[in-house]
Amino acid sequence: MRIHAIVIALNEEDFITETLKPLYPHCSGLSVITQYDRDYYRAPVTPDATVEQVLNFPDPDGKVSLVVRRYTDETASRNHEMLAWCQAPHRRVLPHASSRQELARAFARPDYFLIVDADEIYDEATLPSDPGAFAADPSSGPACERL
Repeated sequence: MRIHAIVIALNEEDFITETLKPLYPHCSGLSVITQYDRDYYRAPVTPDATVEQVLNFPDPDGKVSLVVRRYTDETASRNHEMLAWCQAPHRRVLPHASSRQELARAFARPDYFLIVDADEIYDEATLPSDPGAFAADPSSGPACERL
């Protein structure tokens, strides 16, 4: 069961590390989406250390990706990332340091997407040890969306 977390973050330096920690072992991938210096109403905001914390987050399995893009609203950012993961992007990638099999494994389509706001912090002890439990029993943890 592959679950990919999509974390929406804008100026969440106080929460982002604590949000990612409990999710990391349960997810096959985590995409942190930020607009960095604008909110969803296009108003300027002063960036904090959220991006630096994501880039410095311990990621031995290469699961975490940072997406900095401008969107018209939060829903558009979520949907764009889910659709991007369902397009099998590795098919057009020429291998450089990785084999095609490694790229295919890294970019394999998730079974479910877990949508998380960056200030949602889950207790790792209460998350199910089997990622499939997210989908099988919605009361067992955060809700997952199947595409």
